[in-house]
Amino acid sequence: MSEYRRKGGTAEWHWRESCPNWPDRDFERRRDKPPGVPFCKRCEEIDRS
Repeated sequence: MSEYRRKGGTAEWHWRESCPNWPDRDFERRRDKPPGVPFCKRCEEIDRS
């Protein structure tokens, strides 16, 4: 199961722990995919590679 994180006060969600922007403190966490929100472009690039 994926974990989604976003840094406090931001709108962009991350799901790849290998992303250089993966929040490791001061973050909100979800287990389900957040609906209709912006997702990290770098996480998307990692998925495609």
